[in-house]
Amino acid sequence: MLEAGKDLGEVWWWNNYPGARVDTCWPFYDFSDPDLWQDWTWEERFPGRDELCRYFEHVEKKWDVKKDIKFDHFVTKARFDPTHDKWTVYSDKGYTAKAQYLLLCTGFAAKPFVPKLTGLETFGGISYHTAHWPKEGLDVRGKKVGVIGTGASGVQTIQEIAPHVQQLSVFQRTANHTLPMRQEAYTDQTKQQQQEKPKKDYPAILKLAKTTFAGWDYDQLTKTAAEDTPEERRALWESNWTLGGFRPWLNNYKDLLTNPEVNRVMYDFWRDKVRERLVGLDPELIENLAPLEPQDPFGSKRPSLEQNYYELYHQPNDCKSQEESNCRSDADRSEDGIRGGNRSRYSRLGHRLRHSHRQSDSDRHPRHQRRESQ
Repeated sequence: MLEAGKDLGEVWWWNNYPGARVDTCWPFYDFSDPDLWQDWTWEERFPGRDELCRYFEHVEKKWDVKKDIKFDHFVTKARFDPTHDKWTVYSDKGYTAKAQYLLLCTGFAAKPFVPKLTGLETFGGISYHTAHWPKEGLDVRGKKVGVIGTGASGVQTIQEIAPHVQQLSVFQRTANHTLPMRQEAYTDQTKQQQQEKPKKDYPAILKLAKTTFAGWDYDQLTKTAAEDTPEERRALWESNWTLGGFRPWLNNYKDLLTNPEVNRVMYDFWRDKVRERLVGLDPELIENLAPLEPQDPFGSKRPSLEQNYYELYHQPNDCKSQEESNCRSDADRSEDGIRGGNRSRYSRLGHRLRHSHRQSDSDRHPRHQRRESQ
């Protein structure tokens, strides 16, 4: 095996940005080999990056896989010889391997994407892609930080650094239909209570997971929303919301993604749940985070799981009146670090704690939320 990373973990070796964690709870992120899970217990229901790397070291002790891996070898090309039915694979270190079969474990999004933002090359500050976060870490305490994008890595990074930075600017294209993670952290006592007892059911649980759409111990319902009363639908959605994870998305009616009326009612349920946590904020900020009208159908984009994402927009504040202005047409270096572009219309909110929240992208006219000291 040729591996570009320098140790086990693959995506988790690379992903060491703040707050990086898997959005799959145990036991569904475990290998199914009983030799691996019988003497392993997790510290959290949704493990973070460091714990995942410790798990892979546990796998190494059991399976002795490192002997068959060449680390720090990036595959640059592969050629097939039809005469001999063989592949020849080349790495950037000059290593050549020949094999009858070639399995490319590159993932669907293995190549980091950096948008072409005008002025990025002359930006005067430090910039990092979450996929290339420095292994030694990055001290953001007391810094002015901008986060572009609110997918899973964006939401996780924001949750981790927001309490520590001097000022945080979030650039968002559309609202993320985030779902409650319902994270649990375990002590030595609760580890045994929460995980050891269910292990007797692991074989049956993991067998069931192989039969479901997304590999969980639950699946979409076999009935449509019309087969339930409004009260029954509400009860299902409330139950899934309380359980958390991807249940509100994947343990739903079978016509959720095919019936626009059902999808809209589910969106309204999600929107209202989020807005309950945004009470007291500026109306425009609330609209940006949980729009009254959906920007896209619920569940048509993969939701992210969050722990306290919306609470971060609440800080003790003395909110000023909204101030709007036109920004420069090019994103460039400025006194504040980045000045938004595309002649976008921005709104400004004043808050004491110097937390700012912005919304932008390169192909839509964004709205801008900002919190800063008075």
